[in-house]
Amino acid sequence: MAEAARWLAARETTLATHPAADEMHDEITHIAARVRTAIDRPPERRYLGAWDGDGADEFAGFP
Repeated sequence: MAEAARWLAARETTLATHPAADEMHDEITHIAARVRTAIDRPPERRYLGAWDGDGADEFAGFP
């Protein structure tokens, strides 16, 4: 994906003035969103408060 981003950035003016620029933008943002959802990210952590046992704060993961 980084390689594709570099390629697109190098052609910014050409792509922006292309007659199908709106369609290309929609397709690029759609595939970027699909790639992000395909990556296995850790669950969001939520702060639960201070832990009395060792003085460290406590967090929990939620899917």
